[in-house]
Amino acid sequence: MKYDIELKGIHAKGCHGVYESEKRNPQTFIIDVQLRLERNPQDDLSSTVDYSALPAQISELVERNSFDLIETLADKIAEQCLALEPVRRVRVQVFKPEVKIGAQVSVRVERKK
Repeated sequence: MKYDIELKGIHAKGCHGVYESEKRNPQTFIIDVQLRLERNPQDDLSSTVDYSALPAQISELVERNSFDLIETLADKIAEQCLALEPVRRVRVQVFKPEVKIGAQVSVRVERKK
């Protein structure tokens, strides 16, 4: 059977962007993740993703790395999620709310095994 697990509003601070000020001064990033699982319908944590640990893992990736593009950040988060079993597809959206361009900015990536 197929199941979707969604985690919305993961907040993390990181230094991602092309400008020197973005590389020096951490900004808030907000991440939404949707995981598509294929699994047998069992009432057992070992048959699914322990989503309680995922926000901390994603926050650590955001905080410990620096990428010029939030597209790259979204892709790295997607890779991390796809490494989990029984995840078959992932959709990641990264919001950069502190960018000063007169518009809200986000990037969405979808990947599958």
